[in-house]
Amino acid sequence: MLVAALRRAPRERVALQETDRSLTYGGLAVALEAERRWLRERGAERFALVADNGLGWAITDLALHLEGVLSVPLPSYFTVEQRLHALDDAGIDCLLTDAPQAAREWLAGWRLAGRSE
Repeated sequence: MLVAALRRAPRERVALQETDRSLTYGGLAVALEAERRWLRERGAERFALVADNGLGWAITDLALHLEGVLSVPLPSYFTVEQRLHALDDAGIDCLLTDAPQAAREWLAGWRLAGRSE
């Protein structure tokens, strides 16, 4: 359903917009394919997403949905204990974040596996 809706949308029409940048449906299709490819290369099965709302979050969330993998969005207001509990309870094997330095502070033993563009 989502794929069909994205295909029907006019490619030049704005799909997502932030204060200082926007992305057309054509650009969104390209970004989603690149993000999906990057996600598949991680070799993970269960993802968590900790990031501020914005284009990056939206693209990653949509790509995870299109890949059909388990995805747990973690709100920024969660405490470290709540985040760790959610990661453990869901069996997360890949954390996606726009703040890797901060995540390293509360995720002892996890390693940086790459950066999505």
